[in-house]
Amino acid sequence: MEDSLYSAVGLSVKALLNHDFDDMFKSGQFMAAIETGASAMGNVKGLNTGLPPIAPDELTLSAGLALSFCITCFPGLRAANKGVVMTNPYKGKNLGGWKIAGGRVTLHDGNGWGRRAERRAVRRFLRGRRGYRGRRGGRRGGRRGGGRGGLSNGRTVGLLGGRYRRWCADEVNRIRCNRGHIRGWEKFYVWSHGGRVALRGGHRRRWCADDHHGVRCNRGHIRGWEKFWVWSGGGRVAFKGGRGHRWCADEGHRWICNRGHIRGWEKFQVRAVGGARRASARRRRAGLRNGQTVGLLGGRHRRWCADEVNRIRCNRGWIRGWERFYVWSHHGRIALRGGHRRRWCADDHHGVRCNRGHIRGWEKFWLWSGGGRVAFKGGRGHRWCADEGHRWICNRGHIRGWEKFQVRYVR
Repeated sequence: MEDSLYSAVGLSVKALLNHDFDDMFKSGQFMAAIETGASAMGNVKGLNTGLPPIAPDELTLSAGLALSFCITCFPGLRAANKGVVMTNPYKGKNLGGWKIAGGRVTLHDGNGWGRRAERRAVRRFLRGRRGYRGRRGGRRGGRRGGGRGGLSNGRTVGLLGGRYRRWCADEVNRIRCNRGHIRGWEKFYVWSHGGRVALRGGHRRRWCADDHHGVRCNRGHIRGWEKFWVWSGGGRVAFKGGRGHRWCADEGHRWICNRGHIRGWEKFQVRAVGGARRASARRRRAGLRNGQTVGLLGGRHRRWCADEVNRIRCNRGWIRGWERFYVWSHHGRIALRGGHRRRWCADDHHGVRCNRGHIRGWEKFWLWSGGGRVAFKGGRGHRWCADEGHRWICNRGHIRGWEKFQVRYVR
C-alpha cells in the first residue's frame, strides 16, 4: 500500500508539472488528470484493497492551485508521528520531498515545508520553461537601480505612459501622457548618480520634482524631491518619488507618485532619442583646460560676459576682445584673465573684478560642469558665482540658472 501511494503521488505530481498550463482552464483534461491520479492513489483501478475511492475533498483557485485529499478520513486509519501519515525520505538541498499530514500533501524544497516552499518549487520549475518572464516581467524578475532600463546619465529619452500608451510631455505645471509623437516637450534629459535619477523636461529645461499635486518640471536644482529611484523589468521602468517614496503612475492628465505597488499604470516604456556618447562629448567640451581662450555666456539673460576691469558684465551679443577670457588651470582649480587689460580676475567683496597682476587664493576658482555648462566657486568665500546682469558676484550657496555659464572656445 505504501509503495503504491509513493508511486501514485510521484506520477500525479509529474503529470501536473508536465501539463500545458495555457489550456488547463479551457478543457477538462486537467480535472480528468486529477481524478485519475486520485483514483490511482486509492488503488481503485488496481487490486481491491477494501478502501473507498479517494475523491477531491477541496479545490482552491488562487494565484496557484491547491488540492486536498482526505487521506486520514477512513475508518480505522489514524495519523501518527505528529499527524504525518507518510513522508518521502529523499529530501535535501537539491531534492524535493513531500509529506502527507492532516489530509494535505505538502512539498519540501530543501529549505522548508509549507506553501512558501511550494511556491518556490513551482517558480524554480517555471524558470526552466522557455518563454517564462518572471513575476515582474523580466527573466530574473525586476531590478532596482543597477539596470535602470536605459536611463543612463546624459541620455535624452522619451517616456511612453502605461495608461493610454501615449508619449509623456512636460507642460511645466504637470506631465501629461497624451501625445502621439516625440518632439521638444516630449524629450527628457537624464541625470544619474548614486543609483537615483533626475529628469529635466523639454519645455523650459527645468528639473522634475515629486510635488504634492503631481510631478512638475519647474525646478532649477536637484535635491531630494527631484531624485527618483528606478525599477526596471520587461523592457519598462517605474519611478519612485523622492518626497513620499511612493511609485509614480500615469493617470492620463498627470503623473503622481502615490502608489504602493507597480502595475500597468506605473510602468513606462523608454525610447532613447539622444545618446549618452554625445552627452559625454559635451561634458568634455564644457571643461576648461589650461591655455584655452573662451567666451562665457551668462545664465540670466543669455548674453556674453565682458571684462570691464571693475566688474564683469554679461550684456553683449558678440565675442570680441573684452569678451575673451584666458584660462589657467592647475590642481583642479582655474584662474581667468580678462581681455580688457589682461589682468587676472578675483573674487572680490563687491563682485568679480579683473584687476590683479598675480594668481593667489582669491584669483582661483573651483569648477563644476554638467549639461554643457559650467559654474564657478570663488576662492574668497567659497560661494558659487552668479550672473546678475550688471555684475558677477560669488555669494550663492547653490547652483541654479544664474550660476551656470555656457562655454565657447574661440582659440
